[in-house]
Amino acid sequence: MNTKQYLAYQAFGSVFVNSAIGLGFAWPLRHEAHIDSWGYPSMASDTLISGFLLSVLTIVIGSLFVRLDVRLGRVEPLVQTKPWASAPIGVWKRAAIFGPIFAIPSVLIALAVLGAMGQPHLTFGAFLLFKVVFTAVLGMVVTPFNAHAVLAGYGSQP
Repeated sequence: MNTKQYLAYQAFGSVFVNSAIGLGFAWPLRHEAHIDSWGYPSMASDTLISGFLLSVLTIVIGSLFVRLDVRLGRVEPLVQTKPWASAPIGVWKRAAIFGPIFAIPSVLIALAVLGAMGQPHLTFGAFLLFKVVFTAVLGMVVTPFNAHAVLAGYGSQP
């Protein structure tokens, strides 16, 4: 599989994986009659926590799968090129740096959408839909970026 196909495969797969993780993050609130938009617990606090955790988890778990795919010959590593030449190669370094870089704008956008909805609270079903869409979109952005960085990092190793 060439790199573009592999990155598309990663983005597509992340929709399912991240949606399942988002469902898991939301599930503890399933017995609530409604989920408030703001406060704690709320959609805002859940989105903030999920945005950071999911960004880091996507990088850590995604890196393991990309490395496995390289070892199994499903995709070839890349020769490091800009902007990847300065990307941290270690998974924890990449997670510590890129996790917040992706989490902060995605959470701010999600909270702006939440504010624009003007609803003081949502049913669990509506909250779950908001959550699944948020986590799926976040995964579609973070996963291919991380996969490319991992592939480029492999190309620089002896």
